[in-house]
Amino acid sequence: IVVCPTSWSPDEDFDLLLEALERAERTLTRAEPGAKEKLVVFLTGRGPLRETFEQRAARRNFTAIAVKTSWLEPGDYPTLIGMADLGLCLHQSSSGLDLPMKLADLRGAGAPVAAYDYAPVLNEVMTPGQEGVTFRDPGDLANLLIAVATRSLPADSALTKSRAWLAQN
Repeated sequence: IVVCPTSWSPDEDFDLLLEALERAERTLTRAEPGAKEKLVVFLTGRGPLRETFEQRAARRNFTAIAVKTSWLEPGDYPTLIGMADLGLCLHQSSSGLDLPMKLADLRGAGAPVAAYDYAPVLNEVMTPGQEGVTFRDPGDLANLLIAVATRSLPADSALTKSRAWLAQN
């Protein structure tokens, strides 16, 4: 389960996500033709870009990946995040100075995060290898999604180390 808290704003790169999902889908279906949903990606929240994303995602013929959007009540939000194998942060500040506050939610629930590496300011709220990992492009994100879906994270990977660090802190 991957959970992406979002405000559905232009500060989040949904094109990057769709490209990463398409790449991950191709790899997952090649590895196991006919496979049923190996990965579920939940995008939570309300905002202006949600409907457009839902339409674009619905046009994909994903079989190994399920993409779900939902508004969660305040009591349900931390429960879903706590169930996540990975939290996803697509935030990319246009000024390079804004911080993605959703990282605090993910850390509080103990979910390691994959955050888009948009600017050095990200290091103020996240230390790669502790709270999670960063990615720079759809290929990086697709590789993370595939590793989560196939449970093929090496013991010494940054994401595995993040899980352990979060469990202790």
